[in-house]
Amino acid sequence: MDTESRVLVIGRNICLNGEITACNKLVVEGQAEVVLTDAEVIEVTSNGFFKGIANVGEADISGRFEGKLIARDRLIVRARGNIRGVIRYGRIVIESGGEIFGDMQPLDGVEADYGPDTDEPPEADAAEAPKRKRSKSNSSAGKK
Repeated sequence: MDTESRVLVIGRNICLNGEITACNKLVVEGQAEVVLTDAEVIEVTSNGFFKGIANVGEADISGRFEGKLIARDRLIVRARGNIRGVIRYGRIVIESGGEIFGDMQPLDGVEADYGPDTDEPPEADAAEAPKRKRSKSNSSAGKK
């Protein structure tokens, strides 16, 4: 019950500036220019805009995010999601059409890119790590 009461929804057409603490889940439908520390979940809806710093367990981005994002467990970038800035993540899922621009790296370094089912050693990817400055997933590019 306590975690349910720690949900903050920033509704459409609402703008919020400041620092958010003691929040388990933040849902951004409007605009937030904030620092969000040690939350479990941030969800930026398709109409939402978040600017600032977010340190969360899981991030689900359907709208726009600008700033520094640390998703300790999982980062999901939905088809219309757009992230710009410094991004650190435990695991990442990018749907077709989702975009990430900036400094993007797994929290555990190169090792986070490999699961138990992967035959490729981490050393093979180490040379590629500096090139991960920009990632864009858009399989529908050029189609209208």
